Amino acid sequence: MYSSKKSNNINKIAVGLLALTVIVCAIGWYFLSRHPQSEPIVEVEPIAPVEIVEPTLPIEPLPVEPVIEPIPEPEPEPILEPEPVAEPEPVIEPEPEVVVPEPEPEPLPPLNSSDDMATSLLNDISDGMRINGTLRQDNLLRRLTMFVDNLTSGEVMRSQGPLLPLIDSFPVIELNNRIFLDPDGYRRFDQMADFLYRLDEEKTSDAYLLIEPLLEEAYQELGYEQGQFRSTLFTAIDQILAAPETDSPLALTSPSVNYKFEDESLESLPDAQKVMLRMGSTNTRKVKSFLKRFKVALNN
Repeated sequence: MYSSKKSNNINKIAVGLLALTVIVCAIGWYFLSRHPQSEPIVEVEPIAPVEIVEPTLPIEPLPVEPVIEPIPEPEPEPILEPEPVAEPEPVIEPEPEVVVPEPEPEPLPPLNSSDDMATSLLNDISDGMRINGTLRQDNLLRRLTMFVDNLTSGEVMRSQGPLLPLIDSFPVIELNNRIFLDPDGYRRFDQMADFLYRLDEEKTSDAYLLIEPLLEEAYQELGYEQGQFRSTLFTAIDQILAAPETDSPLALTSPSVNYKFEDESLESLPDAQKVMLRMGSTNTRKVKSFLKRFKVALNN
């Protein structure tokens, strides 16, 4: 029963809705039919769409990051390659020098037996030169010592000296009632002067040093002290070196047997220096040349 009642209600609602629809449609038709004819339709030009221009904002540039220049790296200093160190040359050890010991000098002979040695030394330093007939043959070193000792005071030992006296007489010439020393007489001394001039002073000095102990011994026999002979020798040399030299003719006088120099300054000279005048200036210079060189060598 409940079901049939419900069905009747639904039908009533549906009929009501249908009736409402018809009424609405009728009212609408009524109003539409009463309106006058519609005015002609004016075509309206379409309005161009208005472009809405949006205001453009100024475009700010995008912030640019500052360009940071890279800090230039300092150029590396050039690496100086060390100069190649030269390898030291191999040290070649010199072969040990073979030192040949100098032979021991022969002991000096006794003074009483020294003539052979003195003659041998004289031959060694003379280098082949000869002064035949000029030297005595005995006690040469003793005679030489006495000769040198006398020369220091300007005296010339003739009888006891090492030199033999000259045989030739003292030559003179007369000119305009005056007497002069004959220049030809100078030749008597040529051999001795040439011999001394040509001697090597170094060899002569060495020979002297070798026999000096014997000369000192002979000098002590004369009453002098040891070690004084060399000083005496130098004094004798200086006596000869002080002799004057002249190329002028030498005038003589003969108040007695012996001739004298006319010039008092020459006559007053020591005998040793007057002998040098009688040798002639050329021979005098030769003798002096050797004595100067010998003295220097002996001092060195």
